[in-house]
Amino acid sequence: MSASGSKRKPRLICGRDCIHYARDCPYMDVISYDDSAENCPDFEPKDNMARKREKDAEITIVTSGFVLDGVLYEEIYDPLNSPPGVFVCLKDDGDIELVTEVKDGIRKYIPYIPLDDNDPLSTGAVKLPTFCEDYESEKDLVREIQEHIHRYVDVSPRFERFSAWYILLTWLYDRVNTIPYLRVLGDTGTGKSRFLDVVGGLCYKPCMVSGAVTPAPIYRMIRQWKGTIILDEADFRDSNEKNEVIKILNCGFEKGRPVIRCRQNDVETLQFLPTYCPKVIATRRPFEDKALESRCLTERMIETSRKDIPDVLPPEFYEEQEELRNKLLMFRLRNYDSIDPRKIQEIDLGDIEPRLRQATRSFASLFSGIPDMLSEFRDFLRKYNEELVEERSETIEGMIVNAIFSLKEEGYERITSSDIAFRVKERFGIERITPQSVGKYLKSLGIERKRDRDQRYIVWNDDLMNKLGKRYIPGFVTSVTSVTSNNGKLEDYDRGFPHANVTNVTHVTQETVQKFIQQLEQERGDDGLIDFEKAIDICLSLGIPQPTKFIKQLQARRILLEPFSGKLDVWRGG
Repeated sequence: MSASGSKRKPRLICGRDCIHYARDCPYMDVISYDDSAENCPDFEPKDNMARKREKDAEITIVTSGFVLDGVLYEEIYDPLNSPPGVFVCLKDDGDIELVTEVKDGIRKYIPYIPLDDNDPLSTGAVKLPTFCEDYESEKDLVREIQEHIHRYVDVSPRFERFSAWYILLTWLYDRVNTIPYLRVLGDTGTGKSRFLDVVGGLCYKPCMVSGAVTPAPIYRMIRQWKGTIILDEADFRDSNEKNEVIKILNCGFEKGRPVIRCRQNDVETLQFLPTYCPKVIATRRPFEDKALESRCLTERMIETSRKDIPDVLPPEFYEEQEELRNKLLMFRLRNYDSIDPRKIQEIDLGDIEPRLRQATRSFASLFSGIPDMLSEFRDFLRKYNEELVEERSETIEGMIVNAIFSLKEEGYERITSSDIAFRVKERFGIERITPQSVGKYLKSLGIERKRDRDQRYIVWNDDLMNKLGKRYIPGFVTSVTSVTSNNGKLEDYDRGFPHANVTNVTHVTQETVQKFIQQLEQERGDDGLIDFEKAIDICLSLGIPQPTKFIKQLQARRILLEPFSGKLDVWRGG
């Protein structure tokens, strides 16, 4: 009260106090919610009841991040500050801005703040950045992350690099439509849990659900935090719980694939449980589901022999993690609008199998503006694809496919299940395989068979066999190209020859075959032909094993011709 005892006139605010605001106000495009009402000619104050109705209608949304009018807001949380949780956003000039709440009409967004110690943030089950820190460049940030991983966990250098890339992707995963899973595979004591702590702790809003005894908390964590699920398969008690986790993993690699259930007490009402988010997983053995296996980018862990890795994580580990999370938040704020899912399909990832291409295409968006990193990523995918094929070649299906191609190369016209079973026993030492079991595998591989009198033989389908060769045979040559002596233009030599693209048993890559043919062209003599001995020397210089056998294979496929004894020529078609 003033000295005269009268009440001070309250300051009127347009948005809060005017009955016209957000309904029929003609100045909505030039005023904001907190503007003063002093100079507004159409201002009409609300009565107390109207104010109460508006307050009652206000919706408070507690969240750790959201997008409003094209602006990304992310929560930073530091229990030592007051208030401990605020939103941070990036202004147009590149500076950061801190806000305690954001209003949008009747909606009010406030950051998530723990009320007690029984809370994901208080217990460390969820980790948020404490601030927003700058970094030099994306390449420097990747290097820092990789060095941090190397200090505290023992994985291959290539997987160190890929884990750093995956961490970056998690901070932008909501801008892409699919995301693979990062997994470590190994027995007890190989460092799986350490990997989850080190790599998982740097991902976007890591949610440590390894202590969950049922899958239900996983759904709740995904819905509330929309972060990265950190999961140890060994923590689940029985097969039913593991099956539920498999369901989450099978659906959660792609947007728009929730798990749908009926409510327990109301079967007419459906529940749509969210599943899409990044996931870092530790398992003891591969998943039986082959589709799920192909969505996991996997490192097989072994017990480390490195003495420089601490047995217990020191205090500086947690300081490094906090600093890196703060830099990664800045990475998210800067790059959120630069990711366009529609353009991801235009990026060439090379000749890798379709499911791996689908699982990893979202990574290309990270490197679309950094050519050298994109090239490095392509090289990683090529080598990873080769490793997948190498692993599959050791399965029964892989042995059968290898046996079929081996028999075909030797001139078998009608290959039977008995032929295949004998070759698998002979080459791989699998004594238990029988013609009957081969027949079942052929059916699962999609290979048809025909009956001729008293035996059944496989039907050779070029397209199918090429696909199986690429999937199960390391170094499979799908097309053989060469440089013509006229203009140096690459031409495909398998046109018109149904079996010209069959692999060779020496596992020579397509690139090596190209180099071999190119060097052959340079060794033509006066007669226009190449000496057989010259061809042998070229094979040895390129590291091709069994050169005579390799040349004979190319002759059998009519890629090379031998018009005269000891002389070779390259087939030109026509």
